[in-house]
Amino acid sequence: MNTIRILIADDEALERRALHKIIQEMSIPSIQIYEAENGREVLERVQQVKIDIVLLDIKMPGLDGISVAKEIQIISQTTAIIFITAFSEFDYAREAIRIGVKEYLVKPVSQEKVQETLETVLHSIQSKQKEQDTSTLVEQLLYKELETAIGRESIINEQVETFIALRGIRFVQSCCIAIKLEMNHSTNHRTIKDNELQKARIIIKNALEVHLGTTITGQLCNDNIFYSILFLSSQWTYVQLLHAFTQIIHHIQIELGIQMLVTATEWNYRDLTTVFKTMKHYISLVNHQHPVLIINADTDMALDNAKGKIAKIIEYLQEHLAQNITLAEAAQIVGLSPYHISHLFKIHQGESYIQVYTKLKIEAAKQLLCENRYTIKEICRLLGFKDQGYFSRVFKKVTGVNPQDFLKQYDNQ
Repeated sequence: MNTIRILIADDEALERRALHKIIQEMSIPSIQIYEAENGREVLERVQQVKIDIVLLDIKMPGLDGISVAKEIQIISQTTAIIFITAFSEFDYAREAIRIGVKEYLVKPVSQEKVQETLETVLHSIQSKQKEQDTSTLVEQLLYKELETAIGRESIINEQVETFIALRGIRFVQSCCIAIKLEMNHSTNHRTIKDNELQKARIIIKNALEVHLGTTITGQLCNDNIFYSILFLSSQWTYVQLLHAFTQIIHHIQIELGIQMLVTATEWNYRDLTTVFKTMKHYISLVNHQHPVLIINADTDMALDNAKGKIAKIIEYLQEHLAQNITLAEAAQIVGLSPYHISHLFKIHQGESYIQVYTKLKIEAAKQLLCENRYTIKEICRLLGFKDQGYFSRVFKKVTGVNPQDFLKQYDNQ
């Protein structure tokens, strides 16, 4: 079990000592207890150490407990906050709930109640830690599977999409890279040892991630070639990528004494096995004088293609507003995966698929309301909303007013 760190914050030393003793009597296997007598000390400690639980008084010198709790949420969203205070006013309790405080105890509070509350919060923390550990293990296993699949040139796009979703990788551009390693001419053409290959692979992966973005780098395949998928958080031009790869190659070759030949192309969700085999074919065109070749780097063509697919989906949605077209159904229209379509909407529309679809429906609702031929209930049915109350909430969220007020504003124009 990881060490549990608890911070007791109260301006009364007697109160702090009492809580300290109560916690120690719980016999938590691994625990560290800290104390603070004012809000500033609390924030300093939370910034210095990962605190799991804060027992916080509301009325303290300087910053009050409510203000401190808000600051803690900014510094560390995983820290659980328990208010122990002599103030039982409703306003305090309501504000505590609003900012996500776990428990609100009113003094005088019994030892049993404090221990019961701590046990509840500790159980919640441990459950979340187990979920996180399981998620990390799944992520590691999937990454190993991806490494092997890439090295065998037999990777499936869905595997990568699952990993992207699991890791929460955010990117606007992706590249497939093939890297071939060769010895310098000065080494009399000796072969590269296995440990040198693995060391080179690790150094190259780290260099790509430091200078460019997140990568999935495969295990070495035949002919001293390995592949990598690179996810960039910003758009790079052909010239920028060429310069970046050239710089990385230069530094690594000095460090390892191994020549590198690189080919790269944008992924754009094409079949990965085919892409990597193409990269392997083109690497024969690269030489030591010009060690980098970026293939089909004209991103305007890919951009126009993506915009065309989005436009086709939006046109279809506009023609089927009475239905509730799912993301999977929309993806089928253009022959792409739901994950790819979701990604394209966020990149090219700046919003999610469902946000765009909802706004199309609300725009249609506004037009129907202005025509004054249908009741609000009929408009709900025409646009696929089964519940009028839900429709009104969505309408207000998009337009700022409910349907009735929108009609009044239109009639008064």
